[in-house]
Amino acid sequence: MIMTASTVYDAVEPQIAWKMLLTYLLDDLFSDGMKIEAVQMVEFILNSFAQDEETTTLHLPIVYAGTVDAVDVSSAFFC
Repeated sequence: MIMTASTVYDAVEPQIAWKMLLTYLLDDLFSDGMKIEAVQMVEFILNSFAQDEETTTLHLPIVYAGTVDAVDVSSAFFC
């Protein structure tokens, strides 16, 4: 099953995959606090599949910065 998932992950454009993952991460963050499926999916992807240079130098920093910024903005808004 990991082999099939890896093949699908490699076939999808990284920009599309990580844009969708960021969307799902933000949805999880701003849900009722009980959803962590996107976090688990990102953890699975990072632990299971090799990441190319484009992903590690471009997409992951953007996802990280977007997630941290969203948490920072939401904490300022709700305080």
